[in-house]
Amino acid sequence: MNQLRSVLSLMFLSFNLYSQQDPNIFDQFESQFIEIGGYKINVEVKGEGDPMFFLPGGPGNSHDYMQGNFGQYYKTNTVVFFDWLGRGKSDNAKDISEYSVENDVEVIEKLRIKLKFNKISLVGHSYGTVPAQAYAIKY
Repeated sequence: MNQLRSVLSLMFLSFNLYSQQDPNIFDQFESQFIEIGGYKINVEVKGEGDPMFFLPGGPGNSHDYMQGNFGQYYKTNTVVFFDWLGRGKSDNAKDISEYSVENDVEVIEKLRIKLKFNKISLVGHSYGTVPAQAYAIKY
């Protein structure tokens, strides 16, 4: 029983150490605006290696909370954080009909092309899982 307790404690400690946020992670990223369909989309890219797009939830959230939790992946991958149209620092849509899963899927694909990635991995949270699945089905 003591051995099991020791193993579980060690596992908890190791998970806890690797899941800690870097308090300076936000300072390591810089916004750039990429034009897509006449709109400026806020994008932050860092790192080298296989690209990972992080798709925030909401709908309505900016990417900041995902960057705080997953920004350290730039050490092994190219991480791409962005704000959907009408969210965060990205431009607002001119017509509310432009807020759709289909449009969000196209934002992902156009960002992939503009950033010159052949293949991407998607990590979605909450609403972000919906366009991630739609993207996987379409592309």
